[in-house]
Amino acid sequence: MKRFFAILLILAMLPGLFGCQKAIVIEDVNANGLKWGNTLATEQGAWVALYGEEDGRTGLILYNKETDQSRFLVEGRIFLIALLENKIYFKYDGGSELYCYDIAKEDYGLLLEGVMAYQIRGSIIYYLTDVHGNYLNTYDLSTREHGKISVSYTVDAFWLTDDALYYSDDTKGLLMVRPHETERDRILYQGEFVLCRDVVALEGEDVAFIGMNQNTGLNSLYRYTAESDTVTELLRGSFDHFNLVRSHLVFAEENTICAMDLSDYQVYSWGTIEEEYSFIEIMSDCVIYYVDDRPYLQYYPDPEE
Repeated sequence: MKRFFAILLILAMLPGLFGCQKAIVIEDVNANGLKWGNTLATEQGAWVALYGEEDGRTGLILYNKETDQSRFLVEGRIFLIALLENKIYFKYDGGSELYCYDIAKEDYGLLLEGVMAYQIRGSIIYYLTDVHGNYLNTYDLSTREHGKISVSYTVDAFWLTDDALYYSDDTKGLLMVRPHETERDRILYQGEFVLCRDVVALEGEDVAFIGMNQNTGLNSLYRYTAESDTVTELLRGSFDHFNLVRSHLVFAEENTICAMDLSDYQVYSWGTIEEEYSFIEIMSDCVIYYVDDRPYLQYYPDPEE
């Protein structure tokens, strides 16, 4: 592996803004609306939509990693950000309204009310309200029609992959799966005093997810192997969330960026964060961490050739 290369970037200190006369157009039909585990930053190619501070203001920022330039869009404490094609979806901290910012038009408006958590796939927004039941709410962006998907248990949290809907019922400590092709719920994993979350698709039908022990407060990283229908605990620690990056499960253990190779389950260090940060996001080629409200960017090492 090449020598570790890191770039520390305070977005608030970026020297320039995008040209004001030129509209920004972002198009990527293969992008997903939200990566679970990330709440303050989301990416689409070289573009990153994130919460941060610029010129003394905090709010929604659109940043381009290739040009090192940013644009401040909306002021306020913003989270649950989704970037899909030329739209940014977001919520205000403490609110239940979902807003949509049109990047080309440089304007935003209210899209849905009563949204506690959401994810976008294609033209459909899947979301939860503060009233949980054995269903998931849907909203079609193209037809503006509302709907519901019925499931067998109470949906307290959910995650979507290309193949299935995964959801948890916190009172049962379960992680359930509802494959689209069978329309059938089943218990994927049940751990005593364990809350499951952050499901990430691996190769084939395999997934990885976090299970938090409510007694110890520690998190475990699990892998579900579809062929053998088994769940294996890969590691245990104080990390909050993870992501799949270059066939590695990447997570932050205190101030170390760790990467577990899925081929042999060995854990390597991909860098050290010197500052004491309050929150960290795991991105495809970097981590974005926050010192107060200021975001810093640090790239992973270059892959071996």
